[in-house]
Amino acid sequence: MTAKYNVNLEAMEKTGAAMRQDPARAKRTQRVEGVWNLAEGGPQFSAELSFEGGKLTLEADQPTFLGGGGTRPGPIMYALFGTVSCFAATYAST
Repeated sequence: MTAKYNVNLEAMEKTGAAMRQDPARAKRTQRVEGVWNLAEGGPQFSAELSFEGGKLTLEADQPTFLGGGGTRPGPIMYALFGTVSCFAATYAST
């Protein structure tokens, strides 16, 4: 494996070549289904995310000033994490 900055460059090139040959292979479906938790004292929202290597349950709770319990990261923190991690991955792979 040729790696630079913890990025598998060979896998990226192979994927890019396959997408150029068949653009339909570039489509990916991402899906999140969650549950609004009605019980007090716990996180307000949870969802099990499936990914290539397994599954992970994420939980979110609004900060107290927005009516939550402040027990977990809020939705804005997850959105910022997603944005920053996407930017970092793009930067590292170029």
